[in-house]
Amino acid sequence: MFSIAIVEDHPVFKEALKQLLSRVTERISVTESSSFDELKRHLEANPRTDLILLDLSIPGAEGMSALAFVRYHYPETRVAVISGHEDAGTVRKAIDLGAHSYIPKSLALEPLLAALQTVVEGGSYRPKFDPSNVPPDAQERLAQKVTALTPQKRRILYGLAEGKLNKQIGYDLGLSEGTVKNHVTAILRHLGMRRRTEVVAAMQQLLAAENESFDADQGHTAA
Repeated sequence: MFSIAIVEDHPVFKEALKQLLSRVTERISVTESSSFDELKRHLEANPRTDLILLDLSIPGAEGMSALAFVRYHYPETRVAVISGHEDAGTVRKAIDLGAHSYIPKSLALEPLLAALQTVVEGGSYRPKFDPSNVPPDAQERLAQKVTALTPQKRRILYGLAEGKLNKQIGYDLGLSEGTVKNHVTAILRHLGMRRRTEVVAAMQQLLAAENESFDADQGHTAA
């Protein structure tokens, strides 16, 4: 049974997603979370969730923090962002930080159904526009450097952003403290930074960068 977690605080849109998913296939189990804390509790109880449909604007999350949390703690779980934020910078940043798909909430019913079917079947969906036409800003350039890291180094980087020590990251990832330290040194070099605190501050700013615009859009409407 393919397991899907809908992480969405808008009840009308959440119900619409459930109905559309029931049209995609009957061989799925669907659970719901309405906040970042609920998502954390769900994943703790269901660590092998196959797919998360993630609204970036859920209560308790800042910018891309929920996405980064899943990528660090549950790297095997695929994440499809479903958002009302459709600017090229946000889409590109989410993909760079580990989202497998990005589905705009503005899609009409049938295109939304097709997008959901694509991601449930293991494919990737992204908006039709070409975000490469828009020059990246400094935050996006950092996100591009992050996506160029190996999966393991990205997980370590997300651990740093959570404020974890090398020993804690090593425990989470099954690595020795010395190995984590070597990875951190390589990450610093790759990002062009000299201090761990500089990396932590930059990543925390990157992950929370969209927070003000997300807060302003809490009254988003369902597609």
